Amino acid sequence: MKIKKFLTEALTPLVIGAWAIALSNLGKRSSDETLEQIVVAPIKQEMGLEILRSGVVKKKVEDDLMLYARYTSQFEGKRDKVYDPNPNDNKLEPTIGVGHYLDRADSRETFGRVLPEVDYDLVYSGKQKLTEEQIDKLFASDIEGYVKIARNLFPKFETYPEYLRQALIDGCYRGDLLDSPKTRKLINKGNFQEASQEYINRKDYRNAEKNGMKGIVIRMNRNREAMRRFGRK
Repeated sequence: MKIKKFLTEALTPLVIGAWAIALSNLGKRSSDETLEQIVVAPIKQEMGLEILRSGVVKKKVEDDLMLYARYTSQFEGKRDKVYDPNPNDNKLEPTIGVGHYLDRADSRETFGRVLPEVDYDLVYSGKQKLTEEQIDKLFASDIEGYVKIARNLFPKFETYPEYLRQALIDGCYRGDLLDSPKTRKLINKGNFQEASQEYINRKDYRNAEKNGMKGIVIRMNRNREAMRRFGRK
C-alpha cells in the first residue's frame, strides 16, 4: 500500500514512461533491493534524459531562428527611427528597426506585447527612437512570427533544406509570398521552377532599379535562386 501511495502521489506526465519501466521492474528485482533502487533511480534517469531532449530541441529552435534572422537582417538593415524604405514609389511605408512595418495589422499589438514601455504613437510619428535592445527584441518577435506563418503556408516547410527555408521566411517577411497566392500554390505543388518565375512577376521588382531600390532585386533574386536550386533536384 505504501508503494501504491508513493506511486500515485509522484506520478506526473513527465515521468510516465519511467514509471512504466519502474513498475515492470518491481516483479523482477530481488527482495533486498530498496524502493530507491527499483523505482526512483529509473525515474531520475528518465527525467534527466527528458530534460536533455527538451534542451536539445530548444537549442535547435533557437539555432534555426538565428539562421533565419541573419539571412533576413542582411537585406533589411537596422534603423532606430521611423523611415520610408521606398521613398520613390509614391507610397508611404512607415518602418522601423529591422524592417518592421508600422502599418501592418498587428503592429500596435506587437509593440504592446514586446515593448510595453514604448509609446507606439510617438514612435510612429518619429518623435521617439528605439534602443538597440528594443530593436533586437522587436526583430526576434517578428522573425519568430514569420516562421510560424511560413510553416502554415507551406505544409512541407520542415522537410526543405535550410537555404530554401531561409528564402521562404524572407519572402514572407518582405511580403512577397504573402500577396502572391499563385507562387505559394506552385511551391506547394512542387513546381519550384515555375514558382521562381512567378515570384518575381511583380511591379515592385520590375520598377526597383528605376526607383533606386536595387536591393529589392538582389534580395528577391537570392530567394528566387533558392527556389530554382531546389527545383533542379
